[in-house]
Amino acid sequence: MASRTDQIAARQARRDQIVQSARDCIAGSGIYGATMADIARGRRLGVGQGIMWSRR
Repeated sequence: MASRTDQIAARQARRDQIVQSARDCIAGSGIYGATMADIARGRRLGVGQGIMWSRR
């Protein structure tokens, strides 16, 4: 089982990946053209998972 510190680091790394995907989508499509589906697809997440990660 992973230590608590490892779990926190893994969670932060995943969050950073999602934020980078969001930045990439917004840069390419604009703030109003980027969708949660585009962001999720960029990181191979379901849309619901992207929303879940954004609320943590």
